[in-house]
Amino acid sequence: MGLAPATDEELGTIPPYDWGGNMDCKHITEAAATDTLRRETGRCGGTAIETPMTARLRFTLEKNKPWVRSPHYCTKQGAQSYADRGQEYAVMGLDQDLREATRKALRSAIEWLGAEKGLDRSEAYMLCSVAGDLKIVQAVDMPHYGVLYIYPVKALCGIRLDNSEVGGQGLQYDRTFMIGRVEPNGDLIKIQGSKTAECALFQQRIVNYSLRISYNRPEAPLVAYDKIQDTELEFPLEPETDNLERAEINLHQSLVSAYRMGAKYDDWFTACFGFKTALLYIGQERRPVLATCPGTAGRGGPEVDWLTFSDCAPLLVTTEASLRNVCTRVASGQVDMLKFRPNIVVDGAQEWDEDFWAALSLNGKPAVLLTKLCNRCTSLNIDYRTGRFGTGEQGQILKLLMKDRRVDEGFKYAPVFGRYGFLDNGVEGLSISVGDEMVVTKRTEERPSWDWPMNARKEEGRYYRY
Repeated sequence: MGLAPATDEELGTIPPYDWGGNMDCKHITEAAATDTLRRETGRCGGTAIETPMTARLRFTLEKNKPWVRSPHYCTKQGAQSYADRGQEYAVMGLDQDLREATRKALRSAIEWLGAEKGLDRSEAYMLCSVAGDLKIVQAVDMPHYGVLYIYPVKALCGIRLDNSEVGGQGLQYDRTFMIGRVEPNGDLIKIQGSKTAECALFQQRIVNYSLRISYNRPEAPLVAYDKIQDTELEFPLEPETDNLERAEINLHQSLVSAYRMGAKYDDWFTACFGFKTALLYIGQERRPVLATCPGTAGRGGPEVDWLTFSDCAPLLVTTEASLRNVCTRVASGQVDMLKFRPNIVVDGAQEWDEDFWAALSLNGKPAVLLTKLCNRCTSLNIDYRTGRFGTGEQGQILKLLMKDRRVDEGFKYAPVFGRYGFLDNGVEGLSISVGDEMVVTKRTEERPSWDWPMNARKEEGRYYRY
Protein backbone atom coordinates (compact mmCIF):
# COMPACT_ATOMS: atom_id res chain seq x y z
CA MET A 1 0.00 0.00 0.00
CA GLY A 2 1.06 3.56 -0.51
CA LEU A 3 -0.08 7.04 -1.41
CA ALA A 4 -1.44 7.73 -4.88
CA PRO A 5 1.40 9.23 -6.97
CA ALA A 6 0.92 12.60 -8.62
CA THR A 7 1.18 11.25 -12.15
CA ASP A 8 -0.99 9.82 -14.94
CA GLU A 9 1.79 7.39 -15.89
CA GLU A 10 1.13 3.67 -15.47
CA LEU A 11 3.56 2.30 -12.91
CA GLY A 12 4.46 -1.24 -11.90
CA THR A 13 3.55 -2.50 -8.45
CA ILE A 14 6.76 -4.44 -7.75
CA PRO A 15 9.36 -1.71 -7.08
CA PRO A 16 8.88 0.72 -4.17
CA TYR A 17 8.64 4.43 -4.84
CA ASP A 18 9.05 7.65 -2.88
CA TRP A 19 5.34 7.51 -2.05
CA GLY A 20 5.61 4.01 -0.59
CA GLY A 21 4.30 0.79 -1.97
CA ASN A 22 6.18 -2.50 -1.98
CA MET A 23 8.85 -1.63 0.62
CA ASP A 24 10.67 -4.54 2.24
CA CYS A 25 11.65 -3.26 5.68
CA LYS A 26 11.52 -5.68 8.62
CA HIS A 27 11.81 -2.87 11.15
CA ILE A 28 8.27 -1.68 10.44
CA THR A 29 6.28 -3.99 12.68
CA GLU A 30 3.23 -4.03 14.91
CA ALA A 31 2.48 -0.62 16.42
CA ALA A 32 5.06 1.12 14.26
CA ALA A 33 4.01 4.39 12.65
CA THR A 34 4.86 5.29 9.08
CA ASP A 35 4.08 8.23 6.83
CA THR A 36 3.52 5.83 3.93
CA LEU A 37 2.69 2.14 4.01
CA ARG A 38 4.76 -0.88 3.14
CA ARG A 39 5.09 -4.63 2.90
CA GLU A 40 7.40 -6.46 5.26
CA THR A 41 10.37 -8.86 4.89
CA GLY A 42 13.78 -7.52 3.89
CA ARG A 43 15.05 -8.77 0.52
CA CYS A 44 18.12 -8.80 -1.71
CA GLY A 45 16.73 -10.94 -4.54
CA GLY A 46 13.55 -11.91 -6.31
CA THR A 47 12.83 -14.81 -3.94
CA ALA A 48 11.21 -14.27 -0.54
CA ILE A 49 9.10 -16.02 2.08
CA GLU A 50 5.65 -14.49 1.81
CA THR A 51 3.36 -14.43 4.86
CA PRO A 52 -0.44 -14.36 4.63
CA MET A 53 -2.02 -12.29 7.40
CA THR A 54 -4.98 -10.27 8.42
CA ALA A 55 -4.00 -6.76 9.47
CA ARG A 56 -5.81 -3.91 11.17
CA LEU A 57 -4.50 -0.56 10.02
CA ARG A 58 -5.14 2.97 11.22
CA PHE A 59 -4.76 5.83 8.76
CA THR A 60 -4.07 9.39 9.86
CA LEU A 61 -3.91 12.29 7.41
CA GLU A 62 -1.05 14.55 8.44
CA LYS A 63 -0.89 17.89 6.68
CA ASN A 64 1.74 20.61 6.34
CA LYS A 65 4.78 18.33 6.31
CA PRO A 66 6.53 19.30 3.07
CA TRP A 67 9.76 17.71 4.28
CA VAL A 68 8.24 14.24 3.98
CA ARG A 69 9.41 13.48 0.42
CA SER A 70 9.85 9.74 0.95
CA PRO A 71 8.68 7.11 3.46
CA HIS A 72 9.40 7.84 7.14
CA TYR A 73 8.65 5.50 10.02
CA CYS A 74 8.95 5.36 13.79
CA THR A 75 9.52 2.11 15.68
CA LYS A 76 7.69 1.36 18.89
CA GLN A 77 9.50 1.33 22.25
CA GLY A 78 11.49 -1.89 22.71
CA ALA A 79 10.99 -3.14 19.14
CA GLN A 80 13.33 -5.91 17.94
CA SER A 81 17.00 -4.90 18.13
CA TYR A 82 16.08 -1.49 19.48
CA ALA A 83 15.04 -2.86 22.91
CA ASP A 84 18.03 -1.34 24.67
CA ARG A 85 17.98 1.91 22.76
CA GLY A 86 14.40 3.04 22.86
CA GLN A 87 12.26 4.37 20.06
CA GLU A 88 13.88 5.25 16.75
CA TYR A 89 12.83 7.46 13.83
CA ALA A 90 13.88 6.50 10.32
CA VAL A 91 13.69 7.98 6.84
CA MET A 92 14.05 5.98 3.64
CA GLY A 93 15.79 6.75 0.39
CA LEU A 94 14.57 4.83 -2.64
CA ASP A 95 16.42 4.75 -5.94
CA GLN A 96 17.84 2.24 -8.44
CA ASP A 97 21.29 3.66 -7.66
CA LEU A 98 22.40 2.77 -4.13
CA ARG A 99 24.51 5.93 -3.76
CA GLU A 100 21.60 8.13 -4.80
CA ALA A 101 19.29 6.26 -2.40
CA THR A 102 21.78 7.05 0.40
CA ARG A 103 21.82 10.73 -0.54
CA LYS A 104 18.02 10.86 -0.55
CA ALA A 105 17.83 9.30 2.90
CA LEU A 106 20.42 11.71 4.30
CA ARG A 107 18.70 14.78 2.79
CA SER A 108 15.37 13.66 4.24
CA ALA A 109 16.89 13.12 7.68
CA ILE A 110 18.43 16.62 7.61
CA GLU A 111 15.11 18.18 6.60
CA TRP A 112 13.23 16.27 9.34
CA LEU A 113 15.70 17.33 12.05
CA GLY A 114 15.37 20.92 10.92
CA ALA A 115 11.57 20.93 10.79
CA GLU A 116 10.84 18.85 13.90
CA LYS A 117 13.84 19.52 16.15
CA GLY A 118 14.89 23.02 15.11
CA LEU A 119 18.44 22.18 14.02
CA ASP A 120 20.08 24.09 11.22
CA ARG A 121 21.33 22.07 8.25
CA SER A 122 24.96 21.95 9.41
CA GLU A 123 24.01 20.73 12.88
CA ALA A 124 21.60 18.18 11.42
CA TYR A 125 24.28 16.91 9.02
CA MET A 126 26.82 16.46 11.84
CA LEU A 127 24.25 14.73 14.04
CA CYS A 128 23.42 12.27 11.27
CA SER A 129 27.12 11.54 10.87
CA VAL A 130 27.77 10.73 14.55
CA ALA A 131 24.42 9.37 15.74
CA GLY A 132 22.60 8.09 12.67
CA ASP A 133 22.52 4.45 11.53
CA LEU A 134 22.69 3.80 7.80
CA LYS A 135 21.03 0.51 6.89
CA ILE A 136 20.31 -1.14 3.55
CA VAL A 137 16.92 -2.75 4.07
CA GLN A 138 16.51 -4.01 0.50
CA ALA A 139 18.71 -4.23 -2.58
CA VAL A 140 16.57 -6.01 -5.12
CA ASP A 141 17.64 -5.63 -8.74
CA MET A 142 14.26 -5.11 -10.35
CA PRO A 143 14.03 -7.09 -13.60
CA HIS A 144 14.42 -4.69 -16.47
CA TYR A 145 15.47 -4.54 -20.10
CA GLY A 146 19.21 -4.17 -19.75
CA VAL A 147 20.75 -4.22 -23.26
CA LEU A 148 19.39 -4.00 -26.81
CA TYR A 149 21.11 -5.21 -29.99
CA ILE A 150 20.37 -5.21 -33.69
CA TYR A 151 22.19 -6.90 -36.57
CA PRO A 152 21.18 -5.06 -39.77
CA VAL A 153 23.24 -7.49 -41.88
CA LYS A 154 22.57 -10.94 -40.52
CA ALA A 155 25.56 -12.84 -39.04
CA LEU A 156 27.84 -9.77 -38.76
CA CYS A 157 28.65 -8.11 -35.42
CA GLY A 158 25.78 -6.41 -33.63
CA ILE A 159 25.03 -2.79 -32.82
CA ARG A 160 24.24 -1.93 -29.21
CA LEU A 161 21.32 0.46 -28.69
CA ASP A 162 19.86 2.47 -25.82
CA ASN A 163 16.37 2.45 -27.30
CA SER A 164 14.47 1.19 -30.32
CA GLU A 165 11.09 0.92 -31.96
CA VAL A 166 9.79 -2.64 -32.08
CA GLY A 167 7.37 -3.94 -34.68
CA GLY A 168 5.98 -7.31 -35.65
CA GLN A 169 9.33 -8.22 -37.25
CA GLY A 170 11.46 -7.23 -34.29
CA LEU A 171 13.64 -4.23 -33.48
CA GLN A 172 13.79 -1.63 -36.22
CA TYR A 173 16.39 -2.44 -38.93
CA ASP A 174 17.23 -5.82 -37.43
CA ARG A 175 18.34 -8.46 -39.94
CA THR A 176 16.87 -6.84 -43.03
CA PHE A 177 20.03 -7.68 -45.02
CA MET A 178 22.00 -10.89 -45.33
CA ILE A 179 24.91 -12.26 -47.34
CA GLY A 180 24.68 -15.28 -49.60
CA ARG A 181 27.52 -17.39 -50.89
CA VAL A 182 27.28 -17.70 -54.69
CA GLU A 183 27.64 -21.30 -55.79
CA PRO A 184 29.14 -22.26 -59.22
CA ASN A 185 25.60 -22.90 -60.53
CA GLY A 186 24.46 -19.45 -59.36
CA ASP A 187 22.49 -20.65 -56.31
CA LEU A 188 22.80 -18.61 -53.12
CA ILE A 189 23.63 -20.36 -49.85
CA LYS A 190 23.07 -18.56 -46.55
CA ILE A 191 26.17 -17.34 -44.72
CA GLN A 192 26.00 -17.80 -40.95
CA GLY A 193 28.45 -17.92 -38.07
CA SER A 194 28.18 -21.66 -37.47
CA LYS A 195 30.09 -22.31 -40.71
CA THR A 196 31.69 -18.94 -41.48
CA ALA A 197 33.53 -17.70 -38.40
CA GLU A 198 34.99 -14.72 -40.29
CA CYS A 199 31.60 -12.99 -39.98
CA ALA A 200 32.92 -11.84 -36.59
CA LEU A 201 35.41 -9.54 -38.33
CA PHE A 202 32.75 -7.18 -39.71
CA GLN A 203 31.62 -4.20 -37.63
CA GLN A 204 28.36 -2.36 -38.30
CA ARG A 205 27.24 1.14 -37.36
CA ILE A 206 24.35 3.39 -38.27
CA VAL A 207 25.01 6.96 -39.42
CA ASN A 208 22.16 9.19 -40.63
CA TYR A 209 19.87 6.36 -41.81
CA SER A 210 22.74 4.64 -43.57
CA LEU A 211 24.60 1.51 -42.59
CA ARG A 212 28.39 1.54 -42.58
CA ILE A 213 30.39 -1.67 -42.45
CA SER A 214 34.11 -2.09 -41.88
CA TYR A 215 36.35 -5.16 -42.03
CA ASN A 216 38.80 -5.83 -39.19
CA ARG A 217 41.68 -7.60 -40.88
CA PRO A 218 43.15 -10.00 -38.28
CA GLU A 219 46.87 -10.28 -37.47
CA ALA A 220 46.86 -13.72 -39.09
CA PRO A 221 45.01 -12.93 -42.34
CA LEU A 222 42.33 -15.25 -43.61
CA VAL A 223 42.41 -14.03 -47.22
CA ALA A 224 44.84 -12.28 -49.53
CA TYR A 225 45.10 -8.55 -49.03
CA ASP A 226 42.94 -6.29 -51.18
CA LYS A 227 42.92 -2.53 -50.71
CA ILE A 228 39.11 -2.62 -50.71
CA GLN A 229 39.37 -4.24 -47.26
CA ASP A 230 40.58 -0.90 -45.89
CA THR A 231 37.47 0.93 -47.08
CA GLU A 232 34.13 1.31 -45.35
CA LEU A 233 31.05 0.10 -47.19
CA GLU A 234 27.98 2.33 -46.92
CA PHE A 235 24.40 1.88 -48.12
CA PRO A 236 20.93 3.09 -47.04
CA LEU A 237 19.04 1.16 -44.39
CA GLU A 238 15.94 1.25 -46.57
CA PRO A 239 17.11 1.20 -50.21
CA GLU A 240 14.84 1.57 -53.20
CA THR A 241 14.07 -1.79 -54.78
CA ASP A 242 12.45 -0.89 -58.12
CA ASN A 243 15.53 -1.68 -60.20
CA LEU A 244 17.06 -4.47 -58.14
CA GLU A 245 17.42 -8.03 -59.36
CA ARG A 246 15.57 -10.75 -57.43
CA ALA A 247 17.14 -13.89 -55.98
CA GLU A 248 15.83 -16.83 -53.97
CA ILE A 249 17.39 -17.61 -50.60
CA ASN A 250 16.58 -20.56 -48.34
CA LEU A 251 16.92 -19.80 -44.64
CA HIS A 252 16.03 -22.87 -42.56
CA GLN A 253 13.52 -24.04 -45.21
CA SER A 254 11.77 -20.65 -44.99
CA LEU A 255 12.11 -19.29 -48.52
CA VAL A 256 11.98 -15.74 -49.81
CA SER A 257 12.61 -13.95 -53.09
CA ALA A 258 14.91 -11.16 -51.90
CA TYR A 259 16.63 -8.27 -53.68
CA ARG A 260 20.28 -8.30 -54.74
CA MET A 261 21.87 -4.99 -53.81
CA GLY A 262 24.28 -5.03 -56.74
CA ALA A 263 27.85 -5.64 -57.88
CA LYS A 264 29.43 -2.82 -55.85
CA TYR A 265 28.36 -4.41 -52.59
CA ASP A 266 28.93 -7.99 -53.74
CA ASP A 267 32.50 -7.16 -54.73
CA TRP A 268 33.29 -5.56 -51.36
CA PHE A 269 32.16 -8.60 -49.39
CA THR A 270 33.82 -10.95 -51.89
CA ALA A 271 37.17 -9.22 -51.32
CA CYS A 272 36.80 -9.58 -47.55
CA PHE A 273 35.49 -13.14 -47.43
CA GLY A 274 37.66 -14.50 -50.19
CA PHE A 275 34.81 -16.22 -52.04
CA LYS A 276 32.02 -14.96 -54.28
CA THR A 277 29.14 -13.37 -52.37
CA ALA A 278 25.92 -11.45 -52.88
CA LEU A 279 24.35 -8.89 -50.52
CA LEU A 280 20.59 -9.34 -50.20
CA TYR A 281 17.84 -7.03 -48.94
CA ILE A 282 14.42 -8.32 -47.92
CA GLY A 283 12.50 -5.11 -48.57
CA GLN A 284 8.76 -5.73 -48.20
CA GLU A 285 9.09 -9.47 -48.78
CA ARG A 286 8.25 -11.99 -46.08
CA ARG A 287 9.56 -15.32 -44.84
CA PRO A 288 7.07 -17.78 -43.30
CA VAL A 289 7.23 -18.96 -39.69
CA LEU A 290 7.46 -22.77 -39.88
CA ALA A 291 7.18 -23.57 -36.16
CA THR A 292 4.04 -23.63 -34.07
CA CYS A 293 3.94 -20.59 -31.83
CA PRO A 294 1.71 -21.07 -28.76
CA GLY A 295 -0.07 -17.87 -27.91
CA THR A 296 0.10 -16.27 -31.36
CA ALA A 297 -2.77 -18.14 -33.01
CA GLY A 298 -5.21 -15.41 -31.99
CA ARG A 299 -3.62 -12.96 -34.40
CA GLY A 300 -6.08 -13.97 -37.11
CA GLY A 301 -4.51 -16.72 -39.22
CA PRO A 302 -1.56 -19.04 -39.76
CA GLU A 303 0.38 -16.54 -41.90
CA VAL A 304 -0.17 -13.39 -39.88
CA ASP A 305 3.29 -13.70 -38.31
CA TRP A 306 6.25 -13.46 -40.68
CA LEU A 307 9.99 -12.91 -40.60
CA THR A 308 12.75 -10.87 -42.20
CA PHE A 309 16.17 -12.61 -42.12
CA SER A 310 15.96 -13.42 -38.40
CA ASP A 311 16.33 -17.16 -37.91
CA CYS A 312 13.06 -18.42 -36.45
CA ALA A 313 11.36 -15.50 -34.67
CA PRO A 314 11.52 -11.69 -34.71
CA LEU A 315 13.03 -11.43 -31.22
CA LEU A 316 15.65 -13.30 -29.23
CA VAL A 317 15.62 -12.71 -25.46
CA THR A 318 18.45 -13.66 -23.08
CA THR A 319 19.33 -12.80 -19.48
CA GLU A 320 22.43 -11.51 -17.75
CA ALA A 321 21.96 -14.07 -14.97
CA SER A 322 22.26 -17.00 -17.37
CA LEU A 323 25.33 -15.41 -18.97
CA ARG A 324 26.94 -15.18 -15.52
CA ASN A 325 26.34 -18.91 -15.16
CA VAL A 326 28.15 -19.51 -18.46
CA CYS A 327 31.03 -17.29 -17.31
CA THR A 328 31.60 -19.50 -14.26
CA ARG A 329 32.36 -22.40 -16.61
CA VAL A 330 35.53 -20.85 -18.08
CA ALA A 331 38.77 -20.10 -16.25
CA SER A 332 38.86 -16.44 -17.27
CA GLY A 333 35.28 -15.87 -16.16
CA GLN A 334 34.70 -13.89 -19.35
CA VAL A 335 32.15 -14.72 -22.05
CA ASP A 336 30.70 -11.91 -24.17
CA MET A 337 26.93 -11.77 -24.58
CA LEU A 338 27.51 -10.93 -28.26
CA LYS A 339 28.38 -14.60 -28.81
CA PHE A 340 24.71 -15.36 -28.21
CA ARG A 341 23.47 -12.62 -30.57
CA PRO A 342 20.35 -11.52 -28.63
CA ASN A 343 18.04 -8.62 -29.38
CA ILE A 344 16.90 -8.04 -25.80
CA VAL A 345 18.92 -8.79 -22.68
CA VAL A 346 17.00 -8.85 -19.40
CA ASP A 347 18.81 -7.98 -16.18
CA GLY A 348 17.61 -8.73 -12.67
CA ALA A 349 16.18 -12.19 -13.38
CA GLN A 350 17.43 -15.53 -12.08
CA GLU A 351 19.57 -17.87 -14.15
CA TRP A 352 17.69 -20.12 -16.58
CA ASP A 353 14.33 -18.86 -15.32
CA GLU A 354 13.62 -17.63 -18.85
CA ASP A 355 13.11 -21.25 -19.92
CA PHE A 356 9.65 -21.06 -18.35
CA TRP A 357 8.59 -17.54 -19.32
CA ALA A 358 5.53 -17.26 -21.56
CA ALA A 359 4.79 -13.52 -21.65
CA LEU A 360 6.58 -10.30 -20.69
CA SER A 361 5.29 -6.81 -20.04
CA LEU A 362 7.00 -3.50 -20.75
CA ASN A 363 6.39 -0.79 -18.15
CA GLY A 364 3.16 -2.47 -17.09
CA LYS A 365 1.78 -3.14 -20.57
CA PRO A 366 1.71 -6.37 -22.64
CA ALA A 367 4.81 -6.64 -24.80
CA VAL A 368 6.30 -10.00 -25.80
CA LEU A 369 5.15 -13.61 -26.09
CA LEU A 370 7.97 -16.12 -25.63
CA THR A 371 7.64 -19.17 -27.88
CA LYS A 372 10.52 -21.57 -28.55
CA LEU A 373 13.84 -22.16 -26.82
CA CYS A 374 16.94 -21.06 -28.71
CA ASN A 375 19.11 -24.09 -29.44
CA ARG A 376 22.75 -23.26 -29.94
CA CYS A 377 25.39 -24.15 -32.53
CA THR A 378 29.14 -23.82 -33.09
CA SER A 379 28.89 -20.06 -33.57
CA LEU A 380 29.35 -19.85 -29.77
CA ASN A 381 32.95 -21.02 -30.27
CA ILE A 382 34.03 -18.18 -32.55
CA ASP A 383 37.04 -16.12 -31.48
CA TYR A 384 35.96 -12.58 -32.40
CA ARG A 385 39.55 -11.35 -32.47
CA THR A 386 40.75 -13.78 -35.13
CA GLY A 387 37.62 -14.61 -37.13
CA ARG A 388 38.33 -18.28 -36.53
CA PHE A 389 36.83 -20.90 -34.28
CA GLY A 390 38.57 -20.63 -30.93
CA THR A 391 41.30 -23.02 -29.81
CA GLY A 392 41.25 -22.23 -26.08
CA GLU A 393 38.38 -21.83 -23.62
CA GLN A 394 36.48 -19.56 -26.02
CA GLY A 395 36.33 -22.50 -28.40
CA GLN A 396 34.71 -24.70 -25.75
CA ILE A 397 31.55 -22.73 -24.93
CA LEU A 398 29.22 -25.04 -26.83
CA LYS A 399 30.74 -28.13 -25.22
CA LEU A 400 30.49 -26.65 -21.73
CA LEU A 401 26.79 -25.97 -22.22
CA MET A 402 26.22 -29.49 -23.51
CA LYS A 403 26.70 -30.85 -19.99
CA ASP A 404 23.41 -29.66 -18.57
CA ARG A 405 21.62 -27.38 -21.05
CA ARG A 406 20.31 -29.92 -23.57
CA VAL A 407 16.85 -29.38 -22.17
CA ASP A 408 14.70 -29.12 -25.32
CA GLU A 409 12.88 -32.41 -25.94
CA GLY A 410 12.39 -31.42 -29.56
CA PHE A 411 16.10 -30.75 -30.19
CA LYS A 412 18.00 -32.97 -27.80
CA TYR A 413 21.46 -32.58 -29.28
CA ALA A 414 21.87 -28.82 -28.87
CA PRO A 415 22.13 -26.78 -25.66
CA VAL A 416 19.66 -23.99 -24.93
CA PHE A 417 20.43 -20.35 -24.23
CA GLY A 418 17.66 -17.78 -24.62
CA ARG A 419 14.11 -17.63 -25.91
CA TYR A 420 12.50 -16.68 -29.21
CA GLY A 421 9.65 -14.20 -29.05
CA PHE A 422 6.95 -12.28 -30.91
CA LEU A 423 5.00 -9.17 -30.03
CA ASP A 424 2.02 -9.99 -27.83
CA ASN A 425 -1.39 -10.42 -29.42
CA GLY A 426 -2.93 -7.06 -30.22
CA VAL A 427 0.37 -5.18 -29.88
CA GLU A 428 1.17 -3.48 -33.19
CA GLY A 429 4.38 -1.89 -32.00
CA LEU A 430 6.12 -0.42 -29.00
CA SER A 431 9.11 1.65 -27.93
CA ILE A 432 11.68 0.01 -25.69
CA SER A 433 14.57 1.58 -23.79
CA VAL A 434 17.34 0.26 -21.60
CA GLY A 435 16.11 0.35 -18.01
CA ASP A 436 12.43 -0.15 -18.83
CA GLU A 437 10.62 -2.33 -16.31
CA MET A 438 10.11 -5.97 -17.24
CA VAL A 439 7.64 -8.28 -15.53
CA VAL A 440 6.98 -11.94 -16.35
CA THR A 441 3.20 -11.90 -16.68
CA LYS A 442 2.73 -15.54 -17.66
CA ARG A 443 4.75 -18.69 -17.05
CA THR A 444 4.66 -22.31 -18.16
CA GLU A 445 5.25 -25.38 -16.04
CA GLU A 446 7.20 -27.14 -18.79
CA ARG A 447 9.68 -25.98 -21.38
CA PRO A 448 8.36 -25.67 -24.95
CA SER A 449 9.46 -28.25 -27.51
CA TRP A 450 11.20 -27.38 -30.77
CA ASP A 451 9.27 -28.25 -33.96
CA TRP A 452 10.77 -26.10 -36.73
CA PRO A 453 11.70 -28.53 -39.59
CA MET A 454 15.41 -27.65 -39.59
CA ASN A 455 16.48 -30.95 -41.18
CA ALA A 456 13.81 -31.06 -43.87
CA ARG A 457 14.85 -31.61 -47.47
CA LYS A 458 15.40 -28.50 -49.57
CA GLU A 459 12.34 -29.26 -51.70
CA GLU A 460 10.20 -29.18 -48.55
CA GLY A 461 10.91 -25.51 -47.98
CA ARG A 462 8.18 -23.01 -48.79
CA TYR A 463 7.40 -19.34 -49.33
CA TYR A 464 5.14 -17.10 -47.28
CA ARG A 465 1.48 -17.47 -48.24
CA TYR A 466 0.28 -13.97 -49.06
